[in-house]
Amino acid sequence: MQGQKLFYSLSLEQLAPEDHLLRRFENSLPLDFLYEETRSYYSHTGQPLVDPLTLFKMPRMALSVATSMAK
Repeated sequence: MQGQKLFYSLSLEQLAPEDHLLRRFENSLPLDFLYEETRSYYSHTGQPLVDPLTLFKMPRMALSVATSMAK
């Protein structure tokens, strides 16, 4: 293990440039209202919740990426 890095620095800017499809998706839909709409479905104790925006965005982004790759 000598000479190998244990941690790497990672920049999201390098992974998804400004013109990337996922960034355009992120900036096009104001979804902050989902926090209030889903508040009653989450417990205030116990395990931390999965971010409602993540649950809403992931399938839509996957569909968008799949559609753009199929073109």
